[in-house]
Amino acid sequence: MSAPRPTVVQVYPLPHPSGDRLLAAHADVIHPRTDDEESLARALRDADGILVWSPAKLPARLIDAAPRLRVIGTPGSGSTR
Repeated sequence: MSAPRPTVVQVYPLPHPSGDRLLAAHADVIHPRTDDEESLARALRDADGILVWSPAKLPARLIDAAPRLRVIGTPGSGSTR
């Protein structure tokens, strides 16, 4: 018996389409219709993780309202953020 797939909220497409395909191969991906707080709150209800980056905002109240959330990630590298 395999472990259940995690549910990940992906606010925007990743910089390269291969990243989107790789994520979808390992997780159930939710794409909110917009990056406003109401859409993100709905998407985060059952999420295990979220990929988010500017201009989207992830205020503490959204994190607090996501009981299953374990990972907050942002794509990229470097130290300018």
